[in-house]
Amino acid sequence: RHRDLILAVDIFYANGIPFIVKKTEKINFLSANRLKSRSANLIIKAISLICRKYSARGFNISDIHADNEFGNKIVENAFPNIALHIYAKGEYVSFIENGIKAIKERLCTIHHAVPYKRYTSLMTQSLVEGVVDSLNLFPSKNRILGQMLLAMIVEVKSKLDLNLKNSNLEHM
Repeated sequence: RHRDLILAVDIFYANGIPFIVKKTEKINFLSANRLKSRSANLIIKAISLICRKYSARGFNISDIHADNEFGNKIVENAFPNIALHIYAKGEYVSFIENGIKAIKERLCTIHHAVPYKRYTSLMTQSLVEGVVDSLNLFPSKNRILGQMLLAMIVEVKSKLDLNLKNSNLEHM
């Protein structure tokens, strides 16, 4: 049975590198991919990837909310079965902006905790991916899905086991 979801997308920069961020309402699963450029084809590829991931788990993306950067005919025509809601210039999709804010706050915390003055693009990409993965390791606050972890729902990852008895750390 397919359940309809609303997807919000936006682009943000970390150390000058563009990332496309996607987040769904109800589930609150967050994903981010590095963009080599902001071309319509790469944006379409990133959105298609997340739509297929949700479809494989029994969900259907019915609507996409994005700012005016996504409002071109190539992007609109790429998703004929999805309602594309483009916000006017100066308006923001608050749902995704909150996700970007959470990512940036955690990136800042990590940046101040490590001894590096400069980051390579690979380090930046890995940091963003790690932050997004860690945000998805905890249950959603909306409790629609109970105590299920976001990563369990969308990416079929196992539940985080912090029990010391089951870890290799016990033998150290």
